[in-house]
Amino acid sequence: KKIVDSRLVSTNSILDIIKENRINLDCCIHSSAIGIYGSSPGKELDEYHTKGSGFLADTTHEWEMEQNKFGEYSKRNINLRIGMVLSANGGILSVTRIPFKLGIGGYISPGSNYLSWIGIEDLVRIIGLSLVNTSLDGAVNAVSPTPCTNIDFFSTLSEKLKSAVTLKIPSYIPRLISKEITDEILISDQFVRPAKLIANKYSFFTSNLDEALDNAFGF
Repeated sequence: KKIVDSRLVSTNSILDIIKENRINLDCCIHSSAIGIYGSSPGKELDEYHTKGSGFLADTTHEWEMEQNKFGEYSKRNINLRIGMVLSANGGILSVTRIPFKLGIGGYISPGSNYLSWIGIEDLVRIIGLSLVNTSLDGAVNAVSPTPCTNIDFFSTLSEKLKSAVTLKIPSYIPRLISKEITDEILISDQFVRPAKLIANKYSFFTSNLDEALDNAFGF
C-alpha cells in the first residue's frame, strides 16, 4: 500500500496543482517502469504489448492510469517506461560495486533471465528528446536496444571491476525470504525493446553494456 500510494498520491497532487491553476501544458513526461510488462520469458516486448501480471505490473498500470489523466491538460502525455538505470552514484551499480571489489560478487542462478537496462546519460537525453519530439506520445520504453542476460551483466561488471563472479546463489534461497520479490525483481525475465525510440531514429550514447559501464564508472 505504501508503494502504490507513493506513486498515486504524488501524481494526483501535481495534477491538482495543474487543475487549480488552469495550467495548459505542451508536454508531460512521467516516470514509469518496464515492470508493467511483468516477467515474460521468451518474449520480446515493446510499447505495444499489454501489461503483464504481478504486483509490479499492477502497480505500474495503476500509476500510468493516474498519469494519463494529465492528457486533459497537455498536448502530449508520455509514460517513460524506464529500465534498470546504470549509474555509479546509485541503483544496482552502487550496491554491487563493493561486493565485487571484495571478490564476493555473484548472481542468482540460473542467470539466463534477461535484464533491460539504460545508461543514465541516455536516460537524460531521452527525457530531452521527449520534450521536443512531437512524434513521441504515450508509452515510451527508455531502455537500451541491447538487453543482456543476468549472468552476462554480472560477468561484464566483474571484468570492469577486475573482480570475479564467485557466488552462484540458488534461487530457492532468496525465495525463502520473499518469493514475490525474488520472482518479480531478482530473477524477472524482461527482453524489452525501445521500439518508439528506434522508429524516431534516436542515436544511443551507449548502445552496449561495455560502453555503458565504462561511462558510468568514468573509465
